[in-house]
Amino acid sequence: TFQSCQFQGGVNALRATTNNNDDTQLMKETKNTLSRREMLPAAALLALSSTMLPSLANAAEEESSPSAASVATKFIRQGKGYAYEFLPPAGFKEGNKPLKTHLDEVNFAKEGAPRGYQYGVTVDPVRIDSLRQFGTPEEVAARVVTAEVNRDGIFQVTLVKDPVENPNNGCYEIDYLSDGKRGKKNFVTRIFIQKNMLYVLTAQAKVENYEELEQEMLDCVKTFSLTVN
Repeated sequence: TFQSCQFQGGVNALRATTNNNDDTQLMKETKNTLSRREMLPAAALLALSSTMLPSLANAAEEESSPSAASVATKFIRQGKGYAYEFLPPAGFKEGNKPLKTHLDEVNFAKEGAPRGYQYGVTVDPVRIDSLRQFGTPEEVAARVVTAEVNRDGIFQVTLVKDPVENPNNGCYEIDYLSDGKRGKKNFVTRIFIQKNMLYVLTAQAKVENYEELEQEMLDCVKTFSLTVN
């Protein structure tokens, strides 16, 4: 049964700990409200680098004039060892190339969309070949929210529903609420591992817009698929 859990931690711990063998103690702590010292051992803290979606989380949030685009366009991405397809909502376009902190990173925004409503995808190499090798959805959720709360200006991160494994594509579905100095935001996150590549798809919206945008966000993340041969 899901209990609303507040974790001291964030998303980038996921990438770090998939490449770290010393995970046993951390995996036992995912059911509780944890302090930062309890959440990650020193070795894992030293392994953390940038957040999983730094450009998405810190992007400018100014509203623009409405875009003329009204048709959704499939986005196809392929590189050395990775490939995926994604159908963002109509009018969303690939943003400027962010500072490179991942093997690959793409953010999507739309002119005229509610302030703070964005999507992002990152790809990184890992040493494991499946999410189950890494942990249960609850254990992975602990790492996801750990990276978020460790970002500058974040006060509290709360899971809003049970983390689950999608029975159709094997991804972990992790949704959470982040409360920080820029306000409260809902995050819809889908995590995949295939052929030693970690894919993280994230949609975000301000809490005041989430009820209106929730169905579109949930429908949109369902369009993400891995296409590696």
